[in-house]
Amino acid sequence: MKRSTHRLVLVFLVLCAVAPLGIRPALADPARRFVFAFETIDAPGSIFTLALANNSHEIAGEFATPTGGTQGFVLRDGVFTPFAVPGALLTAFFGINARGDLAGVFLAPQFGLTPPFVTHGFFLRDGLVTVLDPPGSVSSFAVHLNSRDEVVGKYADANQTTHGFVWRDGRFTTLDVPGAIETEVDGINNRGDIVGFYFDQQGSNHGFVLSGGRLSSFEVPGATFTAPLGINNRGDIVGVFFDTGNNRHGFVLSDGVFTTVDVDLPNAVSTQIETINDAGQIVGVFMASGDPLPHGFVGNRVR
Repeated sequence: MKRSTHRLVLVFLVLCAVAPLGIRPALADPARRFVFAFETIDAPGSIFTLALANNSHEIAGEFATPTGGTQGFVLRDGVFTPFAVPGALLTAFFGINARGDLAGVFLAPQFGLTPPFVTHGFFLRDGLVTVLDPPGSVSSFAVHLNSRDEVVGKYADANQTTHGFVWRDGRFTTLDVPGAIETEVDGINNRGDIVGFYFDQQGSNHGFVLSGGRLSSFEVPGATFTAPLGINNRGDIVGVFFDTGNNRHGFVLSDGVFTTVDVDLPNAVSTQIETINDAGQIVGVFMASGDPLPHGFVGNRVR
């Protein structure tokens, strides 16, 4: 069964040529190489908050208010600063680089204020919005960016097939894993290493990392679905996986070793890690039992 992590997020929001595949060995996580101290992130007055990106000193994401307004935010030194693309029904930030530039998505009405609605990726610098719609796309997501102003994301074509893209120097490059029926690109670091996931001809899911022109696929051991979502400059990869009981967990992949990460907060029942910065701090989203809406979290590494 196909899953898209960002399509799952949208439920909350709206309530290329590459080298041949190589296989990276996957190791289990009995030693738990990464241990975190967790804190909840909820924007003041929000009904839900999603922490979707971080750099060394800021966290970005999206929140909704009881009146139905949905905006992006940047959290710095305990202060939330909201942002909405003018005229958009929804704005969310999925990436923030060291300079504070942002990448994300906004939802706009295609024909008036009734469905269908169309998602558009965007790049934000110094208050100026650049819309990122690859040629041939009918909808787009800008998911992450690095300090070289390279933005990665995904788009759907007229057949509703999902492709990855890289936006560099004002130009789009489509990134499709060879032989895949769909590809999603979700993270990039300053070296240009890219992570994401794809579905093969049988509909099976695989994570991937593209580094130095070599594309390697991997899965979390025992998982039914693996989605790498972020990569830092050290090469640590984070994301989400589903186990055989359809439970959602976060993971960190570092030096070939997987660590499962479950938010240790009251009543937490599922975890999705979105990004990791160079200090090993993670941010993401968790669900709590008895609460139908998600919350953001930050995990500061203690080991």
